[in-house]
Amino acid sequence: MFFTPLVFWAFRDLTAEKEKASDDFAIRLTGKPMAFAQALIKVWRMSPRTLFDNLALDNFMPHPNFVSQAGILEHRVKRILNDEYTIRDDSRLTYVAIFGTLLLSITILYVFC
Repeated sequence: MFFTPLVFWAFRDLTAEKEKASDDFAIRLTGKPMAFAQALIKVWRMSPRTLFDNLALDNFMPHPNFVSQAGILEHRVKRILNDEYTIRDDSRLTYVAIFGTLLLSITILYVFC
């Protein structure tokens, strides 16, 4: 199922949201968005980039990797520096979504099995 376009797009979007959420969490934890953005750039600059890395990471990875493309890192840093990160607490909504998914899964299993 991984090679179907719908699954590929969903996985790519999920990965992008995961990166945004991890950035938001790191900023909330440290309270220093500028230092976090500088650390992202420093890690990207220090990552090895050989011809093999370019071929493997850019062509065969199903999702944008952290060290893969500079454009993705640029978007993350711009988002951090433009104060577009969100610091919010959606714990109630998360619990409701998890409980709803669990209830729906159990209901489907009960009906079809």
